[in-house]
Parts: sequence; structure tokens; C-alpha cells
Amino acid sequence: MPMLPSADTRMTQLEAFYEAHGSLAEALMTTPGEGRPHTRRTAGRPAHKPARLHPGNASLGTIPTLADRLLARLSVARRTRPAVKPGALPTIKTPHRQGSSWALVDFDDRSLSAWLAYRVIQGEPVLLHQIMAKQRFRRTTRSDFNVLWASGSVRPSVFKLLNRHQKINRFPRLTELARKDTLLRNVSRMQQLHGRRTFNFLPDSYCLPEDSIAFRATFEKGGSRRQYWIVKPCASSQGRGIAICTSLDEVIAMTPCIVSRYIEDPLLIDGHKFDIRLYVAVTSFDPMRVYMYDEGRVSSGSPQKGTTLESAVSSIRTDASTVCRYTLQDLDNRCVHLTNTAVNKHSPKYDDEGHKRRLSALWDSMQTQGLNTRLLRKKIKEIIIKAVVSVEPVVNQAMEMHNLCRGSCFALLGFDIMIDRRLRPWLLEVNQSPSLSCHTETDRAVKSSMLIDLLNMTSIKSVAATDPSAAALATPAETSCPSRSLQEKSPTDDRARALIRAVINESDQEYRRRGQFVRLLPCEDWHLYRPLISRHRRHVNEVLCGRVIAQAEGVARRAHGQRPRCDITAGDARPMDPSSCSSTRPPIQTTARGNASRTHR
Repeated sequence: MPMLPSADTRMTQLEAFYEAHGSLAEALMTTPGEGRPHTRRTAGRPAHKPARLHPGNASLGTIPTLADRLLARLSVARRTRPAVKPGALPTIKTPHRQGSSWALVDFDDRSLSAWLAYRVIQGEPVLLHQIMAKQRFRRTTRSDFNVLWASGSVRPSVFKLLNRHQKINRFPRLTELARKDTLLRNVSRMQQLHGRRTFNFLPDSYCLPEDSIAFRATFEKGGSRRQYWIVKPCASSQGRGIAICTSLDEVIAMTPCIVSRYIEDPLLIDGHKFDIRLYVAVTSFDPMRVYMYDEGRVSSGSPQKGTTLESAVSSIRTDASTVCRYTLQDLDNRCVHLTNTAVNKHSPKYDDEGHKRRLSALWDSMQTQGLNTRLLRKKIKEIIIKAVVSVEPVVNQAMEMHNLCRGSCFALLGFDIMIDRRLRPWLLEVNQSPSLSCHTETDRAVKSSMLIDLLNMTSIKSVAATDPSAAALATPAETSCPSRSLQEKSPTDDRARALIRAVINESDQEYRRRGQFVRLLPCEDWHLYRPLISRHRRHVNEVLCGRVIAQAEGVARRAHGQRPRCDITAGDARPMDPSSCSSTRPPIQTTARGNASRTHR
């Protein structure tokens, strides 16, 4: 009886066969009529992990799993797009919108379900599931994810278990910005350091019971004049627990809480009080990289009694003789005085389309009335930058404590802004988990495009969670805190130069993939925000802001027919490329439903 080869010998022969005949294996495993490989899943094992061959168990039934592994690697090569800068990992292409349509565009390429996975904790964002399904990500409940999406608070232990190629939509201790009490404390701290006028974008607010003495003094200073204060719980959302009080005893009875002076003269649109929801993406705190989505949502409250259409048309004007004044009547009617959708949807006069509109429609309406929207938008951007910078020391300290990689975290924040009759914006609150629910076409159009641009910009790495080569592709540990690493090195050190170049490359890639996101930091107005950044973290921020300033100057010089100056911020002198600061991004090939692929710019 002939002797059978050993299991190790059989494995070597099989691997050599598939390496030599990979195309043959792909052809044999193609399902008729589909034109793409049909991957077989081994019972009890994920598709990305081939079944393990035990001695004496090497049978023909295990052969397809070897081809699965080879074809999965081929799929990654087909699906990924090259990095913008050499030396960086390729990233995954994300489907994009077609014009103004909200439809999620699919790709005609191989499935990466065996390689790319996402995990959701504390919530069921339907829109995210739709996008990931179109993207061919598989959902997992294990630790083999590439993206972890959290809809609530995250335990510190989650950050410690992240690999360097995995991403999470949270920064440690970012609740310092999302909670109303900690936001007030951080802004108050910045007011003490840099002056009240610099951080005067919150209504007069107090945190009770800590500020009870100061609040009582302020209330008594008002004398006999009727005062209006809005009381909110420290950590709540969707209008829960909010009340409008006019007496000191009412406020004290709701302690602990945050009490803020009520904005008595808000700007009205169509006779409605409204607020603006802006979507802000933070991709790094060291250095600071902050983006604001160009489109937003305007939520309106119910109209007051006696408001006519004629008065509503003139309500947007700032002339006191023609303006439709906001009256503080019927305080018990929460639908009039609160603009939260969760509150107004219970009103009998609520209409999804009527109470929500695009932010661009608001800007157009204000411009037609001759209002200075350019200055208003500039003030709003300053509020967002200062609010995020106020928690920079706390977040960076937590990043260092968890030894997180610089690219492991990103955050999507919802900023709620209210505008008064003098066109002054006020920050109401910051939401760490902005709602992704789509009840109207406006919601779907804005949120789907915003979320897709966010996934494009964050650069999801095409590295399998169980791939042993991922460790070799990981970023060096010292780049998790570039400012601290640069403190320990000489500016002329080769490693310091390499670190600066890596940070610049990451910033350039983000900017080119930003979609409709507008970059707030780094910016040309660095001199305004330099004193607000921690002293030992200014160098890397100065490098990036210096490049932005040099790029803007280069574009201006080219427009006047002059030669741009050299950029020496990265340690090498080279002419500035005006295309790097262009408003367009590299073309992304997409395929519309039923149409040929086109280039989206």
C-alpha cells in the first residue's frame, strides 16, 4: 500500500498549486452569470479566516478556503485607491452622492465583506447601516472591526483595546465638550485665562449648586424687572427636563441644573423661532484639525399666536419698526419657545417639511433681505473653533494616557446655534452623538452626504484586523503624541523631520478628501488662536497653519502673475502647489444607478 504524504507536505503542495494557478482557481470558483468569485464560508468561522487544517484532516473540502484567502487579497487590491502621498496606507473608496440626490451610490467592484467590518455599540443608526451595506462592510460584534461607531458614551477600556489601524468615532473625555456643565466650566476657565470678551459666545449661564451665590447676586441685580431664565439638566438631550423660569425659587427648586439667561429677542423666520444645527468633524487634537460641514439644518418652533404671513415676511429684518417682535407669552407652551424637533413633533401644528429646512436656504433668504451673512458665518466659525480648543488640553492628556495613535479617533459633533435680532450667534449646546435619523427628504439629503464625506475624509485603512502584517504597517508609537515627541528631539533630528512630514501628509490627504467639509483648523487666522493652544503643542499647529498661509499667498501671487515663494515648513524647500489648496478634491469614480460611471468633483 503506497504511503500517503504528510499533512504538512500536502499543505505545501496545495499552497504552491494556488500560487501558480490563482487565475484558474478564480475561474473555477466563479458563480455562473455573476462574473465574480463565490466565497464559501466554513461553518462556525468567519469568511476572512480560513479553516485550520489539522494533521490527517487535509481533504479536498478545505481547498476552497485557500483560494478564498488569495481572492480576498485580490479584492483589496481592486477596491483600494492609492494614497495621496507616498508611504501612506491606501484607503477605502466610499460611495458618494450624485448631484443633489440623496441616493447612496454603489460600486461595481469585488466584495470586501471578508476583510472590512464595522461595529456599532449603543444604538442602531439606520443611515450608517445603509451606507456600510452599500460599501460592502460586514457588521460584527467582535473585535475584528475596522470602524467602531458609538452612539453613546464609551468606557475607557475600549480605547486601550484599539489596534493602530482601527478607528472609533470618539475621543477620550470629549464629553467635556458635550455635557452642559463641563462645557460651561471649560469656557469659564478660558475666560479667566484669555478674557471674557474672547469667549463670550455662551448666554449668561451658571452651574447650580456650585454657582448659587453668583446666580443669586445676578438675579437680585435685575431688581423688579421680570427676568426669564431657561433651566436645563446637566446631561440631557432632545429637550428633556427643560423649563423657563421667572422666579428665583423656581430655579433653586430644580437644582442641580444649568441655568442660562433666556434669549428674549431671537431672529424669526416666517414667524418661527429657530436654531441651526451644524455638523463639525474633529479628526485630530494634536495637531488641531477641525472641519465644518457646508450644509446644515434649520429647526423651527411653532408660531406664536397672532403672527400673520405679512409680519412673518418682515420678521427677518433687524429694523425695530418693521420687525415681527418675539413676545414672551404663553411660557407653558414648550413648542413655541423650544426649537427641539423631539418637542415640536408633538404639536398639532407640526409639519416635518415646514419645521425643517436646509441651512443654505436660510443664507439665501437672509442675503435677499440684505443681511451680512458673510460676517455672521465668520462669527459662527470662530465660536466652533474656540469651543473645541477649550477642551484641547483635557483630550490630549487622555490621548497620552491611553497611548492612542493619532489617527485612531475622530468625532462628529452637532453644534446648536441661535441668532438674535442683532445677528449675533449664541452657542446653545454641543451634541456628541448628533441624530442620524431621517424623517424627511431634507434630513436624508443632508445627513447621508455628510456621513459619506466624513467616511471619505477619515481614511479607513484597508488592513484586516486579523492580518499579522498589520503590525508592520502600523504607525510608530511616538507619532501618537507628536508634540511631546518633538520636545524630546532636536529640530534638526531626522526623526523629527520625518514626524513633521508624516503629519503634513495626513493633513493634506484629509483636505483633498474633505468633500463639502470646510476646514476651520489649521487656518490663515492662526494669530487669533495661537494663544489659546497649549504652549508645548503650538509647534506642529504652527507648521500646518504656516502651510495654509503660504498656500493662500501662493495662489494670490499666481493670480497676479508672480512666482510663489518656497515652502520650508517641512524641512525641504520646494515650490508651493496651488492645487493642494484648491476647493476640489481628487476625482472619485462612482457608478449611478442605471448610468455609466462618472467623475465626481
